[in-house]
Formats: sequence, structure tokens, C-alpha cells
Amino acid sequence: MHFSFSAFLMLTIIIAFSAITQNVSAATSVAIKLIRNGDLTEMIPFSGEIRPFEESHVTPDVGGRVDKILVENGKSVKAGEPMIVLEHARLDLAVQQSEIGVKRAEQEVKNKTKDFDRRRILLEKKVLNEKAYDESETDFIQANNSLKSAQQTLVLDKLNLERATIRAQITGVFVNRNVFLGQSVQPGMLLGKVVALNKIYVEAKIPENRINRVKIDQLCRLESGAHGHVAFINVYGDESRSFLIRILVDNTDGTLKPNMFVKGDLTAGQYSGVPIVPVSAVAGTADRPAVFIVENGKAVEKPIEIVARQAEFACVKGVEAGQQLVVVGVSAVADGADVTVVEQAESPAAASGTTTTLAPTPSAPAASETPAVKAESASGAASR
Repeated sequence: MHFSFSAFLMLTIIIAFSAITQNVSAATSVAIKLIRNGDLTEMIPFSGEIRPFEESHVTPDVGGRVDKILVENGKSVKAGEPMIVLEHARLDLAVQQSEIGVKRAEQEVKNKTKDFDRRRILLEKKVLNEKAYDESETDFIQANNSLKSAQQTLVLDKLNLERATIRAQITGVFVNRNVFLGQSVQPGMLLGKVVALNKIYVEAKIPENRINRVKIDQLCRLESGAHGHVAFINVYGDESRSFLIRILVDNTDGTLKPNMFVKGDLTAGQYSGVPIVPVSAVAGTADRPAVFIVENGKAVEKPIEIVARQAEFACVKGVEAGQQLVVVGVSAVADGADVTVVEQAESPAAASGTTTTLAPTPSAPAASETPAVKAESASGAASR
């Protein structure tokens, strides 16, 4: 069978066109973004409960009947301010009796001292035997001991009289009143609390995979707008392998109340002028992350190190600003595979590598710009 030259030429064109078509169809379609440098603040979300900065139990040191209640629930008190007064009558009598006992003991010491001095002189003149002298010395010592005991009894009775007026141990707010007029109380009975609320603690739990990112004095922000810092980190985790931290927050205006539920973020790190990529563009495994860069029509796998992550963005090492990052079709490409760019999410001007600050913003980003890094709330973290 013989072909004419024109038929041979047509066949050659068909074969070449088929090969070109196959090569084109073999290329994977992807969308890219140009990598840009920016700033990223890594945040650790938390939720917790408010606890008083300091609290004091109101308890009596002496028993008795309640005579006066000088404060009510919710009233502010200062340290040392009287709050509850017990009946004083019996305690007054006890003080008066102790004072009489001290005077009596003082007179006894005076008498025994004279007798002791006289017998010492007689002993020196050899007109008194040693046994009589020893007896006077013993009486003198016992009289002094009796005086000390009487004085201590007086001090104790005066202290009991003073403690019959129950005073605030700290400056704060009186809460949980549990006492009434005429009630008979015993030492140690809980009559209420005084809580200091000018500062408060937020108790929160941080999971084990993030607790090493938390440090003493680390800054935090509550959803209410209040700011504080980490004051305590427990070294023991609970059953869920979470670790308790306490965040000290200024509460001068008193808006934060004990046992309130709050949410906020800890500032784990701040990074400036670093390459930032969408988390969705990261491939590989957790211990060996990577991204794909388009170079000369091919996908090139680039191993990266994720330095920090915030919401849907991460700052990384291993890539540079201006490189073409595959953001759509990541799972369909392999290292060295041919790719066809069907969409470029960045404008060509971005290839110059101009530093762009990726800061939290409530407005929607333009189509030609890298979306802004937004603070990750506790609820957003939970959803991931």
C-alpha cells in the first residue's frame, strides 16, 4: 500500500497533535499565590473561670452571742474594719478579775521579796540557818511565777475581749453572710467571706501539646478587652493531660465577678517579616511538612519548618517571598509533576517581594492581597 506525500504529511501532523494533546492533558491544573513576607502573632486560645485574687473567711476566735452586725452582703470593707460584734459583758468581767489577780500577785511578790532580802542578810550574819533561807527563796520564786501567770491571763482575757469584735482581715467585699443577730457562735464557725476583687485570677487549662508555649508573665487578652499576664503554671497535668494556669488580671472597675466564665487568648509569639503561607497549602506529614512551588511549569516539593501557626495561616522556613505557591490542587500534584496554572490569586506586582503586614482586621481582604491573619478565638480552636 502506497501513501502520497500529502497523506504522509497529514498523518505526521495528526500524530504530533495527539502527542501535544496528551502532554497537555497530563498536566495538573492548579491555582497559585505568590508568597509574601508579613507579621504574625501566634495566639493560644483558652477558656476558664474567674477566681478572687484573695479571700478571707470571717470566723470568730471566741464564742458568744452576736450583738451587732455592721456590714451586709456586697458591702466593701477595709482591712481592720469592724464587721460583727459579740456580747462583751462576760469578757469585760474576765478582764477585771484578771486585773485584780495581777495586783494581788504583785503585792505577794513585794512581800516575798522583802522577806527574802531580810533572810539573806541574816544568813550572811550567821544568825539564820540555810533551811530557813531556802524556804524564803522558794516563796520568792513562786510569787514571781504567780505574777507572770496572772499577767498572761490578763493578756489573754484582753485579747478575747478585743477579738469579740470581728474585723476584716483584708480589703474587699463582704459576701456569703451566714450570721444573724442574737445567734450564738462558736470559735471557727464560718460567718461569711471577704473577697478582694481589685484583681482577679482566671483559672484555665492548657492542653499538653501547647503548655510548653506558656511562660510566666506571658501576656493575655480576654474577650471583654481586659489584659493580664500568666502568674502560675501547674507542673502536674490532670486526667485529660491538661495543665492549670492562673492569669492575673486587673479588675479595678469590678466588672469581672468570681465564677464567671471567660474566654481569651495568650500571646505565644510575635514574628515580623517572615514568609507566611495558608495552612491549606501545607502537604506532607506532621513531622515532615512541605509545600509545592511552581517552577518552569513543574511542581517542586519544598520541605518547610512551621515556626508558628495562627488560624488559617502559618509562618514557615524553607521558602521565600515571590515564589509561586500551589494553594489549590495540592493533593493532586507530586514532586516534578507538570502543572497548568489556571488561576493566579496574587497580582504580578506582588512578585517583587514587598513586605506585607498580615495583621488582624475586621474588613474583607481584596482579591489581589493575602488575607489578613485574624486572632483565633477559643471557639475557633475548639472547632478545629
